[in-house]
Amino acid sequence: FILRKKVTQVSFLHVYHHCTMFILWWIGIKWVPGGQACFGATINSFIHVIMYGYYGLAALGPHMQKYLWWKKYLTIIQMIQFHVTIGHAGHSLYTGCPFPCWMQWALI
Repeated sequence: FILRKKVTQVSFLHVYHHCTMFILWWIGIKWVPGGQACFGATINSFIHVIMYGYYGLAALGPHMQKYLWWKKYLTIIQMIQFHVTIGHAGHSLYTGCPFPCWMQWALI
Protein backbone atom coordinates (compact mmCIF):
# COMPACT_ATOMS: atom_id res chain seq x y z
CA PHE A 1 0.00 0.00 0.00
CA ILE A 2 2.68 2.44 1.01
CA LEU A 3 4.93 1.72 -1.97
CA ARG A 4 1.97 2.30 -4.28
CA LYS A 5 1.10 5.51 -2.36
CA LYS A 6 -2.29 4.13 -1.32
CA VAL A 7 -1.98 5.15 2.32
CA THR A 8 -5.75 5.60 2.59
CA GLN A 9 -6.01 1.80 2.50
CA VAL A 10 -3.84 1.43 5.61
CA SER A 11 -6.20 1.15 8.57
CA PHE A 12 -5.54 0.97 12.30
CA LEU A 13 -6.61 -2.69 12.30
CA HIS A 14 -4.17 -3.49 9.48
CA VAL A 15 -1.23 -1.83 11.25
CA TYR A 16 -2.21 -3.34 14.63
CA HIS A 17 -2.47 -6.82 13.12
CA HIS A 18 0.94 -6.68 11.47
CA CYS A 19 2.65 -5.13 14.50
CA THR A 20 1.28 -7.61 17.02
CA MET A 21 1.22 -10.91 15.14
CA PHE A 22 4.98 -11.50 15.12
CA ILE A 23 5.30 -10.66 18.81
CA LEU A 24 2.28 -12.70 19.90
CA TRP A 25 3.23 -15.76 17.88
CA TRP A 26 6.85 -15.63 19.01
CA ILE A 27 5.66 -15.55 22.63
CA GLY A 28 3.13 -18.30 21.91
CA ILE A 29 5.61 -20.63 20.25
CA LYS A 30 8.35 -19.99 22.80
CA TRP A 31 6.35 -20.26 26.04
CA VAL A 32 3.02 -21.93 25.31
CA PRO A 33 3.38 -24.10 22.19
CA GLY A 34 0.73 -26.58 21.18
CA GLY A 35 -2.48 -27.05 19.30
CA GLN A 36 -4.30 -24.13 20.87
CA ALA A 37 -1.59 -21.68 19.80
CA CYS A 38 -1.35 -23.15 16.30
CA PHE A 39 -5.07 -23.19 15.46
CA GLY A 40 -5.37 -19.47 14.70
CA ALA A 41 -1.99 -19.34 12.98
CA THR A 42 -2.92 -22.20 10.68
CA ILE A 43 -6.20 -20.62 9.62
CA ASN A 44 -4.53 -17.21 9.22
CA SER A 45 -1.78 -18.71 7.06
CA PHE A 46 -4.33 -20.44 4.81
CA ILE A 47 -6.26 -17.18 4.35
CA HIS A 48 -3.03 -15.31 3.57
CA VAL A 49 -2.14 -17.83 0.84
CA ILE A 50 -5.50 -17.14 -0.81
CA MET A 51 -5.19 -13.39 -0.26
CA TYR A 52 -1.69 -13.09 -1.71
CA GLY A 53 -2.73 -15.34 -4.59
CA TYR A 54 -5.42 -12.79 -5.35
CA TYR A 55 -2.95 -9.90 -5.07
CA GLY A 56 -0.50 -11.74 -7.32
CA LEU A 57 -3.13 -12.25 -10.00
CA ALA A 58 -4.31 -8.63 -9.70
CA ALA A 59 -0.72 -7.41 -10.13
CA LEU A 60 -0.55 -9.09 -13.54
CA GLY A 61 -2.67 -6.29 -14.97
CA PRO A 62 -6.17 -5.27 -16.03
CA HIS A 63 -6.60 -8.27 -18.32
CA MET A 64 -6.85 -10.43 -15.16
CA GLN A 65 -9.90 -8.55 -13.81
CA LYS A 66 -12.37 -11.00 -15.35
CA TYR A 67 -10.75 -13.81 -13.31
CA LEU A 68 -10.92 -11.90 -10.02
CA TRP A 69 -14.68 -12.08 -9.51
CA TRP A 70 -14.10 -13.76 -6.15
CA LYS A 71 -12.68 -10.69 -4.34
CA LYS A 72 -15.84 -10.23 -2.25
CA TYR A 73 -15.63 -13.85 -1.13
CA LEU A 74 -12.07 -13.28 0.04
CA THR A 75 -13.32 -10.55 2.36
CA ILE A 76 -16.10 -12.85 3.59
CA ILE A 77 -13.69 -15.68 4.44
CA GLN A 78 -11.42 -13.20 6.24
CA MET A 79 -14.37 -12.19 8.41
CA ILE A 80 -15.23 -15.85 9.01
CA GLN A 81 -11.62 -16.46 10.05
CA PHE A 82 -11.81 -13.53 12.43
CA HIS A 83 -14.97 -14.84 14.10
CA VAL A 84 -13.83 -18.48 14.21
CA THR A 85 -10.50 -17.67 15.88
CA ILE A 86 -12.11 -15.30 18.39
CA GLY A 87 -14.82 -17.86 19.09
CA HIS A 88 -12.23 -20.60 19.52
CA ALA A 89 -10.26 -18.58 22.07
CA GLY A 90 -13.46 -17.49 23.83
CA HIS A 91 -14.73 -21.06 24.03
CA SER A 92 -11.42 -22.15 25.52
CA LEU A 93 -11.75 -19.50 28.23
CA TYR A 94 -15.32 -20.59 28.95
CA THR A 95 -14.51 -24.31 29.20
CA GLY A 96 -11.43 -23.92 31.37
CA CYS A 97 -8.81 -25.01 28.85
CA PRO A 98 -5.40 -25.20 30.55
CA PHE A 99 -3.89 -22.91 27.88
CA PRO A 100 -2.90 -19.69 29.71
CA CYS A 101 -5.77 -17.19 29.97
CA TRP A 102 -3.50 -14.22 29.22
CA MET A 103 -2.63 -15.76 25.86
CA GLN A 104 -6.30 -16.49 25.11
CA TRP A 105 -7.10 -12.81 25.73
CA ALA A 106 -4.14 -11.76 23.57
CA LEU A 107 -5.49 -13.96 20.77
CA ILE A 108 -8.95 -12.44 21.13
